[in-house]
Amino acid sequence: MYPYNTRKDDEPVSDAKLVISADTQTIADMLVDAINDEAGDYKKYTDLSQSISDAEDSETVKSMSYDEFKHKRIFEEIYHALTGNDAPEANTESWTPGENLIAELTDSLFAELEAVEMYRELMSAFESTMIRDMIFEVITDEQAHADIINYLSETAFKLF
Repeated sequence: MYPYNTRKDDEPVSDAKLVISADTQTIADMLVDAINDEAGDYKKYTDLSQSISDAEDSETVKSMSYDEFKHKRIFEEIYHALTGNDAPEANTESWTPGENLIAELTDSLFAELEAVEMYRELMSAFESTMIRDMIFEVITDEQAHADIINYLSETAFKLF
């Protein structure tokens, strides 16, 4: 069960009224996309953190990778609650740092912001406050990641 929920009075995820504004298959497909995106970001940020020379910035990016892994697990749990099945194995592409760090960071920034938009739509499809709170946590993490990436792009000259 989602380890960060401290609410005792809410219904278990499996007993929740889950989808209210879209069909189950559409939501399940969105969850699979989210799982794949989060798994890919986990790999990307893990690799990126290992290539950053500044120890503090490296740790910051590594913490982002841990957040992405947590998000993947959250979406897998929601998928299971919605469908009764385990989520499919994440399908991610391998990532290698490109020549242009600023372009990489810009792509990551826009990917984080696009994820926020998709997760807002996903969140609005659920009636359960527990599920909505879980997705809201992911959204706020992604917004923080966008801020961090923005900072890193400003200081990119010292990263490598």
